[in-house]
Amino acid sequence: MKTLNKLSILALTSILVLSSCETTELDLTTNPNALNPTQASADLFMNGIQEDFAFFVNSMGDTGSRLTRIAQLGGERLYRDAYSPSSFSGVWQNAYQGMMEDMRLMTNLASEAGLNYHMGMADVMKAYILVTLVDQFGDIPYSEALLGADNLAPNADSGESVYAAALELLDSAVAKFNAGGPKPSLDMYYGGNTAKWIKAANSIKKKIHYTTG
Repeated sequence: MKTLNKLSILALTSILVLSSCETTELDLTTNPNALNPTQASADLFMNGIQEDFAFFVNSMGDTGSRLTRIAQLGGERLYRDAYSPSSFSGVWQNAYQGMMEDMRLMTNLASEAGLNYHMGMADVMKAYILVTLVDQFGDIPYSEALLGADNLAPNADSGESVYAAALELLDSAVAKFNAGGPKPSLDMYYGGNTAKWIKAANSIKKKIHYTTG
């Protein structure tokens, strides 16, 4: 009986303690354990972008090599049986939700800090992504893309207009590299060599002009 009374008192005390801890913090839409863009680092953004870019280049190159029979086409005899639209869901997600969204957020930070090299790298990689998507799929979303909830179904732009946008990005990249400034802590492609990034930008421009010509 004494044990039962003790348990009852303990339960009543717990209820009183819990009921007294009233909170007015009702906005639970932000994860307190996650960084938001204002707390992010342009350097760390760039690390993630470079890594995702490597996966993108490898994935699209693998697809191209199989379709041109440089590599085995997975045992399929007909091209129409080799891939379906869902085969490229990861590519679209990596390009838009991953890299280009990270580039947008990183550019905001880099612009405020005068990090021209970071922005130049992003422009070159973004131009390559856009050109590759056009070459693989034709018309793609661009001008209405990356607007988040404001536009969940962006219209596709013509491949020609996306190519023109890529050329502008590459010209902008060259100007940013020439402007100088701090370099990222990690440049896994050219090790901080500005001349090589400019050469890469010009090579993609040459490819665009060759294709459109």
